[in-house]
Amino acid sequence: MKLIDRFRVNLILATDNKFGISREGVIPWNISEDMQFFRTKTSAKPPGHINVLIVGRKTWEQMGSPIEMSNGRKIIVMTLHPERIENPGVMAARTKEEIADILLRFTETINCIWVCGGKEIYKMFMSSGDFNNIYWNKIESDFGCDNRVFLVESVFETDSSEFVVDKKTGKIVELIYYRMPEP
Repeated sequence: MKLIDRFRVNLILATDNKFGISREGVIPWNISEDMQFFRTKTSAKPPGHINVLIVGRKTWEQMGSPIEMSNGRKIIVMTLHPERIENPGVMAARTKEEIADILLRFTETINCIWVCGGKEIYKMFMSSGDFNNIYWNKIESDFGCDNRVFLVESVFETDSSEFVVDKKTGKIVELIYYRMPEP
């Protein structure tokens, strides 16, 4: 079953100008506007509904392994070893089929599913076409990433852009907000 047959599924990611998403397993920038964009998008929902974030184990660990994110967001961690996810507020699955089984338990309350990385999770959803939209923040700077997700810019529309400060490097960078055009 494709998740988009029952749910709205969006991918959300930030890359540097060479499509990098991390270096040695860590996001190499600290841009509060990018994080605020992520929080705002993944939290927006009607009352009485939840948003579900799908992440890989490494991404979840980098998030600080929150028990449950605020603002009505639930987390499903994709991992080969779900038994190792010992957090009562977090669900775990090995496959997209297991994710679908989890989601079917509370279908009526789900507003949107957000695929939040890492690389293999993005690749799985992109290669199967199992998504409705992609929200992409491109940071116009090279952060020396060793983990990349490739996107074709001509497929996207620019929502807006702004110059911001990366708190890790002190550099001023341009942050471009892209989205796929509505059909």
